[in-house]
Amino acid sequence: MKGIHFFLISLVVVLAVGGYFFFTYWSTSHQTAVWDLIPESAILVYESTQTVENWNEIQSKPVWENLENIPYYASIRDNIDQLDSLTGKKGRLHQLLQSKPFVFSVHKVSQHSLDYLFFIPLPGPKDRQLISSMISQYQNRDDYKFQTRTYQDFLINEAINQEYEEVFSYLFHKDYFIGSFTPFLLEDVIRNLSGQTDGRFISSNQGLMEVAKLENDQGNIYISSSKIPQLISVFTDEKTSGEFNISGVLAESAFLDLKVTEDQVLLNGFTIAEQSGRPFLSSVQGGQGSSIGFKSILPNDVAVLFHVTFQDATLWHQRLRSFWEQHNQMQLTQWSDLSRQFQWDPTEMVSLQQQEIGLVTLSTIEDEKPEKILYLRFSDNEKALNQLNGIASKAAEANGEPVYIEPYATKEIVQINLEEFPSRVWGNVFKGFERSFFIPVNDYLIVANSISALKGLHQSIEREETWGKSIIMNEFLGSALQEANLSLIVNLSQAWNLINSKLSSRWRSFFELNKETLSKFELGAIQFSDIGDKFYTSGVLTLAQSNNNQQPAPSFQSKQQVFTQAPIISKPHVVRNHNNGAREVLLQDSLKSLYLIGSQGRMLWQDSLGGRIRGVVSQIDYYSNNKLQYLLATDQKIHIIDRNGNPVEGFPVSIPTQTRLRNVGVLDYDGSKRYRFIASDESGQVFMLDKQGKLLEGWNPKVLQDQLLFAPQHIRIRNKDCIIAIQENGMVNVMNRRGDAYSGFPLDMGGATSGPLFIQTGTDFSNTVFTGVTSNGLIVKFDLNGKVAGKQQLVKPTRDTYYQLCMDPMMRYFIIKRQNANRLGILNRKGEILFEKDYLSTSDLKVQYYLLSNNHSVYAVTDPVQQFTYFYNEDGTLINASPIESNSEIAMLYFENQNQHQVYSVYDNKFALVAF
Repeated sequence: MKGIHFFLISLVVVLAVGGYFFFTYWSTSHQTAVWDLIPESAILVYESTQTVENWNEIQSKPVWENLENIPYYASIRDNIDQLDSLTGKKGRLHQLLQSKPFVFSVHKVSQHSLDYLFFIPLPGPKDRQLISSMISQYQNRDDYKFQTRTYQDFLINEAINQEYEEVFSYLFHKDYFIGSFTPFLLEDVIRNLSGQTDGRFISSNQGLMEVAKLENDQGNIYISSSKIPQLISVFTDEKTSGEFNISGVLAESAFLDLKVTEDQVLLNGFTIAEQSGRPFLSSVQGGQGSSIGFKSILPNDVAVLFHVTFQDATLWHQRLRSFWEQHNQMQLTQWSDLSRQFQWDPTEMVSLQQQEIGLVTLSTIEDEKPEKILYLRFSDNEKALNQLNGIASKAAEANGEPVYIEPYATKEIVQINLEEFPSRVWGNVFKGFERSFFIPVNDYLIVANSISALKGLHQSIEREETWGKSIIMNEFLGSALQEANLSLIVNLSQAWNLINSKLSSRWRSFFELNKETLSKFELGAIQFSDIGDKFYTSGVLTLAQSNNNQQPAPSFQSKQQVFTQAPIISKPHVVRNHNNGAREVLLQDSLKSLYLIGSQGRMLWQDSLGGRIRGVVSQIDYYSNNKLQYLLATDQKIHIIDRNGNPVEGFPVSIPTQTRLRNVGVLDYDGSKRYRFIASDESGQVFMLDKQGKLLEGWNPKVLQDQLLFAPQHIRIRNKDCIIAIQENGMVNVMNRRGDAYSGFPLDMGGATSGPLFIQTGTDFSNTVFTGVTSNGLIVKFDLNGKVAGKQQLVKPTRDTYYQLCMDPMMRYFIIKRQNANRLGILNRKGEILFEKDYLSTSDLKVQYYLLSNNHSVYAVTDPVQQFTYFYNEDGTLINASPIESNSEIAMLYFENQNQHQVYSVYDNKFALVAF
């Protein structure tokens, strides 16, 4: 029975470790003496007045059915049934709890564990008889030992499970049975009863008794906000527990009404935040709450959003400083130092703030430091920009350097070279900015802790991959409080790795072991809305809709089939219709005809290309009018074709090569759409052309010694453009715009390779890290100075084993393919085996890796000889009963709103679109 209601804690904890936890409130005066028994050390108290009915209702919901996949929770029902059997198997346990206020309190009892005190009222002789019957049944068992001890004149009974060495201590006091698996918690109760201390839970949370309770709920949760850091510290590691200290001063106390529906856990009630105590919430009291104004520019890879709204920014910040004065003098000093050190008055910028401020933490892979974005809204963006440019100049001057400015997408990214700038202005909640970079976006000024975060945001907006376009997020936000003063929203599917990185080793193991179950909780939020003397509080945790009642389909669902005049010789290139955003497909047959297939499976046009497509097809906005064209290469020409199949004026352009082109790519140095086109041929020559198709000096051609695997890539670091080309022999070239090699390059990885480079861009050359894998299994890491940071040789099970780095199409993560003969292994980035499979063919298997969210990946393996593509999930389970026919690599899109994968494939002269 230990931790019988621990599930109530866990449901809230999923929210807690991704941000600042729940802090909520709701209350009522209680006529029984149970509140005189609960020690002050209680973090929270759960109370149910209809215990049996609540339990029966909760266990019938999908939320509980999902949790029962974890052995601990599955045993709870069995334990209850066992207790009931000890009372005669006639529902006497239910009789004991029927229509009685069952209460338990939660306490931290060690560094990483909680325990409980249980309080069961025994108002009549029948109740005591039932308890005695249960105890006597255990006393007759050989695996239990009973003993008593006295503590301050109170008799404590102890039931010892000899097999598990577990002790349950209990005592009877007046009309209550009080028990715990931690003896000193019972002693805390006794000290209260003997008058040695007034350390009662209710003494520290008086306001909870002044609020009326709601009806028809599934229990009430009373929270001591000052104890929330203790609760968080149970689950987090020691170095990160301090990040959540703000949770202890958010408010005084809270009361929540618990309701479990079919797919949600709901918490509704009130939070007390008295001005006299200057808690964090008091800073937004007296202001009208509002919804999120910037959801149209929130990228889909947001893991956590912290959102604050206010009407008068100057008053809000004055109250923030009062909060710092009470709880964080160091923060107040850092604020004051901005004026003293830089002769810059931050109150001028604060006074321009309007309505809201939002901090976003983006999804992260494994345990890297997450990227963060701050959304700022001002009444006058030009004045606010001047303020930010002013502090950027002063910070640069103090560091003896010029202001770093990088043109991007017709705007400028500016660096504020001041550590933790947002934290100094708005408080520790906004920490995580070792460096700050800002740029205007729509009606907001955006501050990020990396340039790559700002560029990624721009790309997400262009691709319309934002919360504003997400059906799931719009539905979730629509059901949330629309006028909240403070909100914490967690996308749990994106936050999984972030949460994992904060957990202690014990709880990290628990989460990983039960990942499949816990990851079904997809979204969570806690929100506070000022209603005068307190805050209305709403919390929600959603369970992903399940199709468990449906039998898995025996095959993929066919959506489209289109037949060409001759066998298809290209992979399907998925492109976007600029008119409506729909997905269309470009492909080519053996007669060199190019086809565009519309989103409804209709052939829109067919035209002769005059040569075979070499490499990939890219989409560009050639005329900068939001209309897209297709860039591709044939044997000796570069083509730009509009959506109607017509060539752009001046194209195709012939390339002076005696061999054939192998690929072509597009470079956009600063996001301005002043494109450069870069191609390489089979002899290792590299050509670069301007937007009009004119060959550029230094690239007509740039001669390398071996073929390039892919079209060269571009990154910009500290205003320096780097063009990266990797050759089949394992030589890595990094060149400037003129084609000159940077110092330290070319770099020899120590063996031939067939995969791309994984690039983690940093703030300078030394912390921009490349990872490559040679065919012999050597993982090489090096920086942009050409300095090798580490090497790792992977084990070769056989002499003919070879390796390849396989990257997610969005270039967020990579896995490693290992193949020897007909055996394929999939390894993670550390070289650890994820799964292995055997195939009939010994040909070179094509592996494609799709990272769809932090806990959702798909692996596609194409056998070009057998002409099949197989699909696997994260643990190597075959997704479909049989593969699909495919004579080339596939393309795949995932539509999160419908939880649907769409696979584009070609086989012989058939193009097919299937879904699963």
